[in-house]
Amino acid sequence: MKVVLGSVLKPVNDSRVYKKIGKSLAKLASSEILIVGTDIKDATPEEGNIKFYPIFKEKKKVVHRLVANNHFFRFLKKHQPDIIIIHTIELIPSIILFKYLHPEVKIIYDILENYPLNFTEQRYHKKYLSPILSFAAQRIENLCFKYVDHLFVAEKTYFEEKKLPINKATILENKYGGEIELRSFQPGKIHFLMCGSITKIFGAHHFLDFIDAVKKLKIEKYTFSIIGKAYEKDIIERIRIAELKYQNVSAIGIEEFVSHDLIVEKMLEANFVCLPYPYNKSTKGCIPTKMYECLALKIPMIINPNPLWENITNPQNAALYHDFTSNNVTDLLKKLDSYVGYKNSPDQIDPLWKSEEEKLLKVIQTL
Repeated sequence: MKVVLGSVLKPVNDSRVYKKIGKSLAKLASSEILIVGTDIKDATPEEGNIKFYPIFKEKKKVVHRLVANNHFFRFLKKHQPDIIIIHTIELIPSIILFKYLHPEVKIIYDILENYPLNFTEQRYHKKYLSPILSFAAQRIENLCFKYVDHLFVAEKTYFEEKKLPINKATILENKYGGEIELRSFQPGKIHFLMCGSITKIFGAHHFLDFIDAVKKLKIEKYTFSIIGKAYEKDIIERIRIAELKYQNVSAIGIEEFVSHDLIVEKMLEANFVCLPYPYNKSTKGCIPTKMYECLALKIPMIINPNPLWENITNPQNAALYHDFTSNNVTDLLKKLDSYVGYKNSPDQIDPLWKSEEEKLLKVIQTL
């Protein structure tokens, strides 16, 4: 059974595509997993039946992302897979055309984002272009729903936000799929970390404001790290300035992808992982991947207020909540001194990928 996993902007060793779905599918007998994505340094699959194909260049313009269909379709023609799973909306035309030419092929669309809502709420495109892109995204997804054999859905909220064909949709949440490791942080210091996608939609500018506010207090025990890929020029510039301006601020990656293994390694060294995600209609009902990872690894978090996230973290005392848009950090810093850490609770959620893997394999084996 040959399975192709396709994405455009994600690196070939992406945490969901490779670390979770790819590794899970590789457990099936006689499976061959081909992962298509963007190149990243030193990326080598650990499994003998998984291969990486970094055929895309990292270009975020819509036209470049749509042209990727041509490269992906030629890849499909060459390798003739039995199952195709795409993890981005741009590749929908490729799989529909390939399905038309090869009806026996099973195609799956893994919905990671609410693209129509993103285009109107996240403001990455010119104002006149956003509603056009939103409308186009909605139309192409509705067409896709008719032809795909199954849908994987990363967030429960998408069932409320979108008209999904429930009879062929399975929720696969972004739970933690790695090893459970022990934390190792520097005594006498309190280290704050922001990691993953370093963008404004995830509050990168607010975290940099937070660094400035804490640094004004001139307390040496507070240190900061930023690790991940940043995409906005002004954010990259602010990070570089912070590195030069402050002694205890470090950054890894920023202008290039960082492996998920290294991100987890740095998370384990932090006292607090910061999730300064500002309120946005497109993300307010989503559960951040980093939240699942912190819950699994018992890493305390500092999070922007959100009722959904508070309901998830409060049973285990897993997080402190702070308005990252505020310049007042003294109240938060006082809370740090009395924070006692995680506790067990009968109401705590299961943050591990194992539960999702079982659902994934059941779908694949019954297609």
